[in-house]
Amino acid sequence: MWQYITLMKRIYLIDCPGCVPPSMTDTPEDILLRGVVRTENVEHPAQYIPAVLKRCATRHLERTYEIKGWEEKPTSTAEEEENRPTKTDKVRTEESLRFLEMIARKSGRLIKGGEADIDGIAKQVINDFLRGKIPWYVAPPKTEGAEDAEEEKAKGRDAKLGLTGKKRKAEEEAEAEDETFADEGDDSSADEEFAGFDDGEGGVSLVAEEEEVKA
Repeated sequence: MWQYITLMKRIYLIDCPGCVPPSMTDTPEDILLRGVVRTENVEHPAQYIPAVLKRCATRHLERTYEIKGWEEKPTSTAEEEENRPTKTDKVRTEESLRFLEMIARKSGRLIKGGEADIDGIAKQVINDFLRGKIPWYVAPPKTEGAEDAEEEKAKGRDAKLGLTGKKRKAEEEAEAEDETFADEGDDSSADEEFAGFDDGEGGVSLVAEEEEVKA
């Protein structure tokens, strides 16, 4: 979508979404959802809605359009993310048609005979997707060695938090307690073995010392 800003007479600033270089691997679906093609010029836009539903989380779509029930709700969020890739193209197409019909009837977008304006609502949903009205994101691809880098990052974070130092301090305290117990055991054994000096060794016996004190 082009935007013209007048700087001065006969001089305009043209703001455009940017240049997207063509690629031989891009599908019509990829080209459309990147905003390269005008939605108004797309034929049969409803065929691209399954791709939009695949990229966006169910809770975000429910919150944006205030509708529910176009797909079978799983029991948990983890199961929802796990079941997304297992859906067949037929199931996704049926869900997208129910999704468009619910929006059309809620907003009153009906054509002759009371039928839902599927193509008109499909163009509206695609525009909402391209303009950021529907929250969505794509996770970056993982490169080689990403797991090792995450481990190193975790170790650095633990070191900053002092977790490594605490472990080392606990080990040192445990070693100190073991040495203390060992020293106490050695002292008690030494006291039990010591029974005084013998006369033959040049020392004075305890009995002789007691007699001298009485005298």
